[in-house]
Amino acid sequence: MLEECRAMSLNPTVVRQFFVMLESVIKEYEIQPKNMYNMDEKGIQLGMAGRITVVVDRDQRGVQTIANGNRELVTILECLCADGDALAPSFVFQGQRRD
Repeated sequence: MLEECRAMSLNPTVVRQFFVMLESVIKEYEIQPKNMYNMDEKGIQLGMAGRITVVVDRDQRGVQTIANGNRELVTILECLCADGDALAPSFVFQGQRRD
């Protein structure tokens, strides 16, 4: 879900201004495509069931599901270069404490 403040600022004028400023910085510092990267992450839960069907009374609010707690949060990182290269996906798992 997109936050309201982000949704309100996502309009053609703001996007155009961003790319004008980006182009200016690229030219000023002579940044080559091989030195420009974009990275994004996506969090997923391992051990969670897929879609489920829940039948409830029409007036019921706040439907809850039961989970066994056997889940693990994992972050997947993707990184692409402006010259077309792509780095291998990276996975970030929860760390373990060593006492």
